[in-house]
Amino acid sequence: MTRYEMKRFDVASASLAELIRLIAEIEALKGAALSGPIEDNLLVASMAEIDARLQPRDAEIAKRG
Repeated sequence: MTRYEMKRFDVASASLAELIRLIAEIEALKGAALSGPIEDNLLVASMAEIDARLQPRDAEIAKRG
């Protein structure tokens, strides 16, 4: 994914698979020291979105015991 595409990526409408692929891609860039503020912001937003989507499931599982 290009930086232009990253700027326009809609985290809220992406599937979990797309978010996970995006995080993996950004982590690879970070490992190669090629990331910047765009990637960092998108990484945080993607991880927060995944966390928010999983919260209701966590609460439901906790209720079941």
